[in-house]
Amino acid sequence: MSSTPGIAVGASPIGDRSEDRHWKAGFLYVNSSDPALFVEKRFGIGYTLNFGRPASWVLLAAVLLVPAAVGLAVRLAGR
Repeated sequence: MSSTPGIAVGASPIGDRSEDRHWKAGFLYVNSSDPALFVEKRFGIGYTLNFGRPASWVLLAAVLLVPAAVGLAVRLAGR
């Protein structure tokens, strides 16, 4: 039997299992040795980028720059 009520013997821990040293300011995950591009958020539901991977910076730039470029193209086309 488990010594903690409600937790089965051999059950996986609930929540984030990554090391604290890889979390900057509590919400930015930076671990270049982790091959994952997306990792589970430390708090709440969802995923966040692993900013230790160069591909995450490319993805972030695309998410920010593509809508800005489309907006600029629309604005210039309206002249």
